[in-house]
Amino acid sequence: MSGSKILALAFCCWLSSCTTTKTGTGSKENIPLPQNKEGISKQATKEVPVTIPDKKPYKKTSYTIAMLLPFGSSKAYISNLDEPGGYNFPEESQLAAEYYQGALMALDSLQQLGLNVKLLVHDVGLDTIQLKKNLMAPDLISADLIIGPVGNSNLKIACDFSLSHKIWLVSPFSVMVNGHSPNPNYVLANATLRSHCEKIYDYISRKNYNSKVYLIYKKRPADLELVNYFKEYQSSDQSPNNHAIQFVELTDSSKIKFNQVKDALSDSGRNIIIVPSNDEIFVRFVLRQLNGLTDAFLMEVYGMPTWVNFDLIPREQFVNVSTHITQNFWIDKSGAAAEKFKNAYVEKFKVNPTDYAVKGYDQLLYFGNILIKQGIDFETAFKQSETTELAERFSLQPVLSNSDQSFLYYENKSVFMLQYETDKLRKLTY
Repeated sequence: MSGSKILALAFCCWLSSCTTTKTGTGSKENIPLPQNKEGISKQATKEVPVTIPDKKPYKKTSYTIAMLLPFGSSKAYISNLDEPGGYNFPEESQLAAEYYQGALMALDSLQQLGLNVKLLVHDVGLDTIQLKKNLMAPDLISADLIIGPVGNSNLKIACDFSLSHKIWLVSPFSVMVNGHSPNPNYVLANATLRSHCEKIYDYISRKNYNSKVYLIYKKRPADLELVNYFKEYQSSDQSPNNHAIQFVELTDSSKIKFNQVKDALSDSGRNIIIVPSNDEIFVRFVLRQLNGLTDAFLMEVYGMPTWVNFDLIPREQFVNVSTHITQNFWIDKSGAAAEKFKNAYVEKFKVNPTDYAVKGYDQLLYFGNILIKQGIDFETAFKQSETTELAERFSLQPVLSNSDQSFLYYENKSVFMLQYETDKLRKLTY
């Protein structure tokens, strides 16, 4: 068992008693804050002008931030670390503990900058009953910002609570919209899959060389939803420089069979191939076919953010066909800011930080800085600038209803474009 898991498990066991609270205005830690070294150009989504009533900044002498995370303290235990069954540490417990530890790092830095905050930590597990019980706590009703919970069912409940009490709610991990009603205080901290598809389309549209664009897909509900995102976005694009996408469905009953991918490609110019699928078996098949055609065709492949977790496809197959994927999260581990954060994290927790820890750090740092500068007037802060933290870029934008253009929620539309190289994923400028 790794050191990070042991530490997080110990924390979960300690948390099992109840909610914890952290307050203060100072800290011995002084974690360097990442600078906003890069913004992003025109966003992938075709924005529709929206008017949201401006509010005067509401600054307070102190703020309350609540975290609703699945620590699973009732399930986590340590009896004997040397025995396979001597401990239990659910995956969601690790996620919660590491995110919380990263948030504590950000809180130390924010308090150095003068933020006076009371941090409430609630273990809500993944159980809707447990969440509802926690939402009855009086301290949550007075919170200025709630981060969490995890899980679609829990998020729907939290969205309703946020809407009824007019409390800002941040979904730290989900890329899906949750809630029964439009909520002007609901924030998706990660871009949805629709935004990822739009990012790919915009990125390809800015390429100047002679190329043809193909979208290869399999007729299955999950993939067809992604295909429709591209179709809808292309139909809304009035730019004279766009590349018309040719949609190619691969089925055994079509003219383009699974084993005839090459029949869809052009032998003149470069082939831009979009594969909007999260099905690793299908993606593996298509990439294997394309890898056999690299001597005869010039090509670039564009895929989904889930591809980074595929383990059945050799990395060289991604590299050979110049594969690009989108991500909400990217960190330059060799950079000075990342190195400083890692050193400070190790000093504090005696383990290396995980991606969950970096997310906790970035997200609390971003929203905490808004509290320092503008109080809970998040609407104005979202309009003013885009911010890059350690591994996440924040560009919060309103999402509107397709039917009547009414306001629904806020979404972080920022997406990184990455390209596979032999030993890493390289971030491309955009």
